[in-house]
Parts: sequence; structure tokens; C-alpha cells
Amino acid sequence: MRLYVDETITATWEPEGLARVTDVLQEQTPLRTQDGDVPFLRISGDGSTTGLPAPEEGVVYLVSRLMAMAIERDDVVFPFDEHRDEQGRVDGCRALARWVLPDHHGDVDA
Repeated sequence: MRLYVDETITATWEPEGLARVTDVLQEQTPLRTQDGDVPFLRISGDGSTTGLPAPEEGVVYLVSRLMAMAIERDDVVFPFDEHRDEQGRVDGCRALARWVLPDHHGDVDA
């Protein structure tokens, strides 16, 4: 992952593994389309992951936004504000972000 400030790469991080969110799948009634029925699933998470190390003091893990949204850990961040190359492909980001879940009153924890 490359971090851009303006158009200058200021940091680069190489992947060190592959973390995945564990999906819980429920088959639903297929969606009817003009081209026929399409399989339809309801997907939820159970908060578990594979490939993500246990929390370690002073270590922050760079993960996908989906991973950051699916788990409640303060030690994960994700690329934010994507930078795109001349062909429109994502080749980096301009910031890192942390997903914060609202508390039970709808307020966002800091």
C-alpha cells in the first residue's frame, strides 16, 4: 500500500499476510430477474477472523475497510481516500482511518 501526500509517495507498506472475515451465510429466496433467478444470500459476520494476529502493544494492523468494519478492535486501520493512477486503478491512499462503532446511544466513541 502506498501513502500519497499530494502526488508524492511518502510511505509504502508491503503485505505480510492475508486476513479474512469469517462469513456466516444464509440462503434466501432467489432474486427473480428478466434473465432468470439469481442465487441470493444473506451474509453476516460472527466477529471472527482468520490470518489477523492477536493484538500486540504498540502495533497497528493495516487491513481492508471491510475487515475494519467487521471487527471491534482498536489496533486496525484501513486505507482511506484512494489515490488512482492514470487508468483509474486504485494504487494507494491519502490517509489511514479507523472504523469507530457508535455506542448504544448513537454517539461515536473517540
